[in-house]
Amino acid sequence: MPAHPPRVRHEVARLGAVAALLGAGTLYLFWPLLQAPPPPGVDRIVGDAGTDALRGLWGLDHVRRSLLPPDSPFLSHEIGFPEGVVGLVLPTATAMLLAPVTALLGPVQGWNLATALMPWGSALATATLVRRLAGSWPAGLAAGGAILAQPTLLHALGDGTAELLAFWSVPLLLAMAHDAARGRGRRFGIAAGALAVALALDSPYYAVFATVLGLLVLPGALVGAIRSGRGRAIVGSLAPTVLIAAGGALLLFGLSRYFPLDQHVVGDSLASLRGRNSVDLSVWWFLDQGMQATRDPSLAPAFIPGWTVAAALLLSLAAIPRSLPWLLAALFTLVLALGLDPDNPTWLGNWFGPAGRQVGLAVLEVNRRLTELPGISGIRFPNRWLTATALSLATAGGMGLSRLLAATARLPGGRLLAWPLCAALAALAIHLGVDRTALHRPFPAHVLPRPEFATWIAEQPQD
Repeated sequence: MPAHPPRVRHEVARLGAVAALLGAGTLYLFWPLLQAPPPPGVDRIVGDAGTDALRGLWGLDHVRRSLLPPDSPFLSHEIGFPEGVVGLVLPTATAMLLAPVTALLGPVQGWNLATALMPWGSALATATLVRRLAGSWPAGLAAGGAILAQPTLLHALGDGTAELLAFWSVPLLLAMAHDAARGRGRRFGIAAGALAVALALDSPYYAVFATVLGLLVLPGALVGAIRSGRGRAIVGSLAPTVLIAAGGALLLFGLSRYFPLDQHVVGDSLASLRGRNSVDLSVWWFLDQGMQATRDPSLAPAFIPGWTVAAALLLSLAAIPRSLPWLLAALFTLVLALGLDPDNPTWLGNWFGPAGRQVGLAVLEVNRRLTELPGISGIRFPNRWLTATALSLATAGGMGLSRLLAATARLPGGRLLAWPLCAALAALAIHLGVDRTALHRPFPAHVLPRPEFATWIAEQPQD
């Protein structure tokens, strides 16, 4: 059996190093939970009480059980027994990948481990994206650290929304689609198509986010490859993507007949709902100053730490013009995240005068028009766009950092500096995210409730 070439071995070793370091960062996120295990016989789950944590726990276990005949991930006889129902429990694709974990550890510990694996996978996928775009694993490590501790993702830990934690397929899809658009091989097109289907099965929100980001950042790669005379290779790479994505679209269209995706808001106007769930700049300022002594589960941390934003912007300048599409994507998604909050123009006016107020009013008007567009019109929580903003900034910053590392590699000891420097940047980003969101004050977890009727049923003799 032939040995792997040194280049492949080195690539795998670097990937393993990034995975291990981001794994250490994930352990830091969950350190309070690991430090104080529950008493014997007590089940404690990740997520605040009264949130979607129980639904997330049930959902992962339900998908795992539905993989066994006669059920399927789309048809279950455990709901609406005995007829069963056609349904889609989000995040479907991620739950299927995590099925071995929940089967081995059980629903409770399986859920707890899954809530760590999903952010870790999202950070590792972001590192892979930067590696594919800029050629540097150390720079990818720094970008992955920024995503691992992004406040909107950390809030999903407390809120128990598994489909928001399952962000990994967005950066990985963009990485594979970028290589397919560059005509780098059919395997990237196949991977991109499969990831597009998985993403759509995981989260309609993230499917929209990935589509918008792709439309903003991939044309440059496509045009560059066409100009270099790789037209035939591009067709060969993208054809599997189109075919697989089309098959996935037909599947989702068939499923949508059983549960309409355009349900109307009851008892409230959609504009009011979007306004309440947009980024509030006063809350951004409050949280970014580190004023939250204890974590408030009712306060969605819809912000990006200021130091993270500043570092990403400064680093991205070193990669202009290649980083420019990602900066434009960050700006566009930030505007969408500001949504329809009516108070933002007032805050901008207080901070920056009449010009700031005019900018705020312009953002409101732009968003009124953008929210009428297909896809974007289905986003009822505009503040979640900040996850896409954070990914765009981390990628642009990673591209610039990669170029700076390449320049310093020619200096004495420059190559040795790259890994410690990027590990320190990742650790700083993770610490800022944890500190500004007060994730550890206290960590979101609660004891699994045991309803009396469930205990009674469990004690009955089995027929």
